[in-house]
This record gives sequence, C-alpha cells and structure tokens, in this order.
Amino acid sequence: MQNFYKKGDVLTAFAPAGGVKSGQFIVIGGAFGVAAISADEGEEFELATGGVFKDIPKIKAEDWGSFDLIYWNASEGKATKVKSSNLKIGVAYGDHATDSELSTVRLNRSF
Repeated sequence: MQNFYKKGDVLTAFAPAGGVKSGQFIVIGGAFGVAAISADEGEEFELATGGVFKDIPKIKAEDWGSFDLIYWNASEGKATKVKSSNLKIGVAYGDHATDSELSTVRLNRSF
C-alpha cells in the first residue's frame, strides 16, 4: 500500500499555551490524547491518541458500563457519558461505579 503514511497511535503536535506535562489529557483541535512527554508552549511533543489509558478523571456521579461511549467534557476536565457538545474520545474499558473518580478508557484515534 504505497500511500500508507503511519499507524497514527502517536502523533506529533505543538504544545498549546501553558505547555503540556507528560501524562496530561489534552484536546488539540478535534483530537484527544495523552501527552507522552512534557513540552513548553510551542514545542513539539508526542500525543498518544490510541490505546487503553487509566486514571482518566471522570464525572463521579455517572455509572459506566464496559464499552459505553465516552466523551471529554473540556469545561470540567473530565470524561463523561454525556454527548451534548463534548468530544467523543473512546469507550469505557471495564465498569465504573458512580463513586469512582478515575476511569480506564480505550481511546479511539479515529474520532
């Protein structure tokens, strides 16, 4: 396949205002991912956009079932099941009760 460029689980991006820290969950344009390294504003860094990630903050009041669609609520800085204007980021990996504040999500790079 001569037009294949790369897998796309990790993409190079430029750090936004304030920079990024390794492990930070971030939205850049329409992409959601996890910063693989720390970078100052304007510096290149690697953004992991696919795979299963743990310790993603979630809306505590929500009960999630395995493989529920998950979105990123940018104003709260947390994952949610509520679609509204939130960015779709993947699916829940495992069940998450209403008392849990952290989640495990399989990020889907195609969203």
